[in-house]
Amino acid sequence: MKDKGNLSSKEQALIEAARRELAARSMTPRAQASEQQAGAATAPARAAPQRPQTSPPAEVIAPPAPDKAAQQAARIAALMAAEREETQRRRQTARRWGIHFPMALFAGALAWFALRQFT
Repeated sequence: MKDKGNLSSKEQALIEAARRELAARSMTPRAQASEQQAGAATAPARAAPQRPQTSPPAEVIAPPAPDKAAQQAARIAALMAAEREETQRRRQTARRWGIHFPMALFAGALAWFALRQFT
């Protein structure tokens, strides 16, 4: 991944730290143990060789667990149901104010006109 220079030094440091942590997590436990033993045997003045930057293995880039996906799907379904209920309530309110009340007002005015004309 090539950065175009639009990241600050702090952001670049965070990305590098995340890459190092990802690389450390992707190592097998046996490889970690051998690397720790090798690190303990070396002199502190000698730095450990840097691992080349590679893309993480496919196991690390796995989709979320099915139970997490099911929870997210259930949450989205609940949000959609709540939104449908809210929309239905708004429609009923709009009908009440937009159709029913004007019709009642018109019927009242018509009754008042009829009473004035025919009495």
